[in-house]
Amino acid sequence: MKAIKIIALATILLTGAVSCSKNYSDDYNNSGGASGQTTAAVITQGSWKISYISNEGLDITSTLSGYSFMFSANAGVSATNNAGVSTLGTWSTVATQNENQLMVNFSSSQAPLNALKDNWNVFLTSSTQVKMQLERASGRVDYFTIDKIQ
Repeated sequence: MKAIKIIALATILLTGAVSCSKNYSDDYNNSGGASGQTTAAVITQGSWKISYISNEGLDITSTLSGYSFMFSANAGVSATNNAGVSTLGTWSTVATQNENQLMVNFSSSQAPLNALKDNWNVFLTSSTQVKMQLERASGRVDYFTIDKIQ
């Protein structure tokens, strides 16, 4: 009888844990949160900096922390480092029913900006921050967060 109670309790706890687990697809927000704006409309307002980025599970934020980014409405992006050197690239967004992706591509394939070249799945868009993730073929999940500067 005691074994049955333990099994029943374990089943209830496991069922509760599974049903309460975080589903990142719940965080996808194509409308831009409370502002009602899309990711594209948000990132074209002001300058942005990278507050966090990982590559194959390693934090590489420090390699890109000296850059500011300006996303223009005509799909151009400019990355300017602390020395004032700018690199031009392109960006686009794709929104489907389940995903909102931001794609960034710089004309230079050199590090560190080449770390941004991918189709990042946006899971949070606010007027001051965009959070993205990318599931790699290796099974690792990388993260990319930009914060508004001005």
